[in-house]
Amino acid sequence: MKKNKLIKVILSCAITLAFAGAGIMFVQTQIKPQEIYKFSRNIPINTIIQEGDLVKDYIPQSAVTNDMVTNIDEVLGKAVVNKSFAGQYIVKSQLVEPKNVDPFEEMDLTNYRKISISIESKDAIGGNIKRGDRVDLLAIREGEYSGEAAVEAKLFMSNVLVYNVIDDGGRKYVDQTEGNSAIYNENGEAVESGNLSIITLAVTAEQAEEIEARQAAGQIKIVGRFEESINANTPGKVIYADKL
Repeated sequence: MKKNKLIKVILSCAITLAFAGAGIMFVQTQIKPQEIYKFSRNIPINTIIQEGDLVKDYIPQSAVTNDMVTNIDEVLGKAVVNKSFAGQYIVKSQLVEPKNVDPFEEMDLTNYRKISISIESKDAIGGNIKRGDRVDLLAIREGEYSGEAAVEAKLFMSNVLVYNVIDDGGRKYVDQTEGNSAIYNENGEAVESGNLSIITLAVTAEQAEEIEARQAAGQIKIVGRFEESINANTPGKVIYADKL
């Protein structure tokens, strides 16, 4: 009987010690310093981050969020999407690849105007379009050429900046060809993006006049560009009705 009681006491002590050890390990894990990165100086928007822009710091592991940069490779060579300050913790959501920086943040927009074109995804690179992209504009109109009914297509404007893209609900449009159709409101809640509806372009006053005139005469379609695309001055293409 005494032997059984002794075994129970030993087991109870072992269990207590195990729980105590686990608790100590958990606490040590939570307070163990975790390496994170901060900015060493004030950083202007769209700056490409170099090693000299960074400084290491250490905080308890329990204070580290999933968005914090804990590996220098996550930040070197990236660009910041907003103005940042010395001593500020670096988070992944403020970093983008240099090719994805917002060109309007540094542009002098003194001589630019905004003009919108109503459009469907199928007429705008299949919806593969976003703010900061550069596109060409194609005008299509029906008329008479050499006395015969025909349709003319003319690439009339090149390298135009996309200022904004709106869905059919009046919200920011998300490029759904990249496998992401959600946007997030101020509460962090996912809201599904609708279909592409309006593209707003940044143009000069003269370009705005030409776009409006060509819209009144026919249709305007968006033509996508590659990074390597160069501007082209084409004569336009006329297709006669009997060949349509």
